[in-house]
Amino acid sequence: MQFDPAEHLRRFSDRIARHRFINWTLSVHTRVDVEVQPALDYLLLSKSQVSLRDMWLCATARVLRDRPLFNLRFNGFRDLKPVEDIHLRVGLKLDDGRLGYVVVEHADRLNPEDMARRIAELMPQAMPPEYVAHPPRHRAGRLGRLVDDLEESTFDYAPHLEKTLGGDSGSEAGTFMVLDAGAFGAEDFHQLVLRPAVAVLVVMKPKSLLVKSPEGPVLTTRLPMAVPFCHKVMDTDGPGYFLFDLEKRLADPQGTLGAGRGEGGP
Repeated sequence: MQFDPAEHLRRFSDRIARHRFINWTLSVHTRVDVEVQPALDYLLLSKSQVSLRDMWLCATARVLRDRPLFNLRFNGFRDLKPVEDIHLRVGLKLDDGRLGYVVVEHADRLNPEDMARRIAELMPQAMPPEYVAHPPRHRAGRLGRLVDDLEESTFDYAPHLEKTLGGDSGSEAGTFMVLDAGAFGAEDFHQLVLRPAVAVLVVMKPKSLLVKSPEGPVLTTRLPMAVPFCHKVMDTDGPGYFLFDLEKRLADPQGTLGAGRGEGGP
């Protein structure tokens, strides 16, 4: 199937029009090809039943524990609300090939074995992504376009209206979202950051590379990861350090992820 840029952009516009709570000044990709060969070697030697996904999910939760800026709730203007609990909202590929979301509560208390069991338990409860069936209405004529523009401008004030009306349309399950786009073969992926989140993690398809070593060429595996973020809350340095910290934890799974020992949790 050929990629259709116009259709791709229309569906993004449809989602924005439907939800009306996007962080408009959000996003660049901070992308790093994270070295994951140490984690793969550990899994091979330990003959563990967990997957690489379980490893980087655990690493992500621990990075969030040490970098609470990424676990904030943001109303789009000035109010930042720290969140103590770390509940990962994980987008993953279901057994039938569809995309589904599960929420792993208190993910920072789980080791990779616990994470694997928890994901397996949650799979049957996975929720599909929201889908906009109909495009936003466009009125005819100059007057119609003026009304459309005024309506869209009004949406920018949604956070103020929500507070006045007692609503919170941006709240979603989980405190930080992770999307396993690589499970669908994606080598790159652009993700919207919706209120009240300030950033999300997108993980792409692993890639194998030949690198130099004293003994000669060595095959290694890297996992492209990106952190789209809200510019109102952070700049590029924060997501960069987030990914650097994640890579360090994957370099020592047993020491930093509690691999091979339970840490408890509800």
